[in-house]
Amino acid sequence: MTGASEEDLVSMLQRSFKLTRYEAKLYLALLKGASNPKEASSMSGVPLPRIYDVIKVLESKGFVVPSEGWYRPLPPSAVAIAEIARVEGEARSRVRQIMEAARTLEDLIAAAREEVEVTVIEGLYSAVSASAEDLKKTSILFIIVSEALPGREDAILPLVRDAVSRGVKVVIVYPLREPTRLEDLPGEVKTVKMATWLPDMIVSERSVVYLVPDRRSGGVKGIYVRDPSYASRVAGGLRESLGS
Repeated sequence: MTGASEEDLVSMLQRSFKLTRYEAKLYLALLKGASNPKEASSMSGVPLPRIYDVIKVLESKGFVVPSEGWYRPLPPSAVAIAEIARVEGEARSRVRQIMEAARTLEDLIAAAREEVEVTVIEGLYSAVSASAEDLKKTSILFIIVSEALPGREDAILPLVRDAVSRGVKVVIVYPLREPTRLEDLPGEVKTVKMATWLPDMIVSERSVVYLVPDRRSGGVKGIYVRDPSYASRVAGGLRESLGS
């Protein structure tokens, strides 16, 4: 933002670092060399009686540190690293809250649906959601990556991580192709190559999701079969074939 006005810089600090207007203006004044409270007030426009309160808030947020009877600003790059760490920490906390809320709500369901259910799935995320519902009642999860899933494995990583967190064994199978090296894949997950062709599937002991490429949309579609008896036989066949 070369040549940005004072107002542009204040707005940027408010948006990016969640500072109040006074906090942003005082931090800018310090960056420009304000070396005492009166100078900081004059350069920032923050009333002198408020300077001490605002500087303490900036200190608590990691923007300034005491120096020679006053404060000096920390470099924006250092502040950015601290802010990124805070944001990432909040994101991880938010993910935990979402999962805990979902599990709590699941526990409120008095009776699991045991009847056979066959549903057309539109989109990979719908398939992931349908499969995630059955993780709490399975000991193993197979994901077959054949024709529809290659290049889209990142979309199944949340399902994989949730399964691992529940103690479910996860095996990702690549029929007739070498396993893809996926970033952020939990170490407990097993990836294997299979010499036999299989369709793309997400298989637990509760359900089977068959997936095919959707040539019209460029996405994925499929069929979700919720039948514990059938799913257990499919999972058992895969266990036997793979020695899992």
